[in-house]
Amino acid sequence: MFRRRPAKPDSALLAQVTDAHEVSLGTYAEDVLAVTGAYPGRGGLDPQAEHASSFRALDGAGRKAAMQAALDRLIGDGTLQVQRGSSLESVVRAGLDGKLDLTGPLAALYQLGCWFRRHGFRSGVLVSMQVSPGLTGGPMPPGVPPPGLESCFSVPSPESTDMPVLLVERMDAHASARTYTVRTLRQEFVRMAAFLFAEMTGDGEMLRAEADMVFRFGERLIKTETEFVRKVSEDVAHGRLRTQIPKRRKQQEPRFVQVTAAEMPDAMIRLFTSGAARAQ
Repeated sequence: MFRRRPAKPDSALLAQVTDAHEVSLGTYAEDVLAVTGAYPGRGGLDPQAEHASSFRALDGAGRKAAMQAALDRLIGDGTLQVQRGSSLESVVRAGLDGKLDLTGPLAALYQLGCWFRRHGFRSGVLVSMQVSPGLTGGPMPPGVPPPGLESCFSVPSPESTDMPVLLVERMDAHASARTYTVRTLRQEFVRMAAFLFAEMTGDGEMLRAEADMVFRFGERLIKTETEFVRKVSEDVAHGRLRTQIPKRRKQQEPRFVQVTAAEMPDAMIRLFTSGAARAQ
């Protein structure tokens, strides 16, 4: 009924990821992810009263009913290979233990999620893209990502590349769904720059992009916060960088920088890779 847990992420899938090509793993309702355990962040789907996600805001009975309905759908369409009538509790337990047999892109996402649960967090970046009120609700130019939050988790990179590879989770709280993509670190920061330097109109309007980089160093987490703001009429973005090191009495003073669209991806990659090199 249940299989052995996968040993590591799919090397064939990771080998497809380059600076010119990302791999989409699909969009899934949060109840489906909660049933299978196909998500990277521990506690990322835990119940939370008054959360913007209707699934996470459910009470115990409502959450169980939603997950049971999701389990029935997964079995019915053949995505999950278990016997009909399998209990929700046994499937969830097997999912968290990495023993479910899934098909399609969800299987690849599940394999990555299992790897994160076994090995824990190493390094990652939380990218937030926002617009000022006068631009809220307006369409972004073609090829530019919309405002939102992207959680990026480092995965083992193929030996053929020295560019870090990320599993990127983009949450749609109103739809109670999450979209997953595997892309390189360069792709992620190119997207961030494309958003920040999007050709928009609006007197005094601004675009903001933040990237909080987190690195595990032994039992501690080192965090580098970056924040960039650009007025739509300007060709440069103004940034603020600060690194927080636990237990250090005197923290570093913030640094202030200016970057162009062309300079931004390389500057962010250098900042991330220098921190990730110390991650364990």
